[in-house]
Amino acid sequence: MHARQTRLRALPARAPPWLDTFDEPLLEWRRLFSELFGTFLLGMFWKRTSAHSGFWGLLCGILAAVAHYTLYHYHYITYPSDMAANFYQAIWAFVVCIVVTVVVTFFTQPRKESELVGLVYSLTPRPKMSDLPWYDRPGILAIGILGLCTVLNIIFW
Repeated sequence: MHARQTRLRALPARAPPWLDTFDEPLLEWRRLFSELFGTFLLGMFWKRTSAHSGFWGLLCGILAAVAHYTLYHYHYITYPSDMAANFYQAIWAFVVCIVVTVVVTFFTQPRKESELVGLVYSLTPRPKMSDLPWYDRPGILAIGILGLCTVLNIIFW
């Protein structure tokens, strides 16, 4: 009983077990993010993209990521580090997602442009910034924040 109490008292002094595997949730997020990013980019910036092509591109991108991970896990392909494998897995998933989305898009009917207003960047009306005061213009604020970050980096280097 005394040894058990000693072990329980020593637990808080050790690092929590989840701290050792903190990168795993980030890796899981990355496994899905590369495909989502490809689908998001095409859907937002290309008015020809359809819902079916986005679905199939996303699904094939996920399957490409799973296939790449399986090949790496069972040592059919090797990389110098796990992080290199993660980058290549994300690249393959992104490329497969983009290619499948573009190919399937050409076999589907495009939507009317009137239905895509506000969804696709090229069809969304942009507000005029010339009438706004300087503190409401995003470009001027971005330049100011960039300058402030530069000054802070120089000060605290």
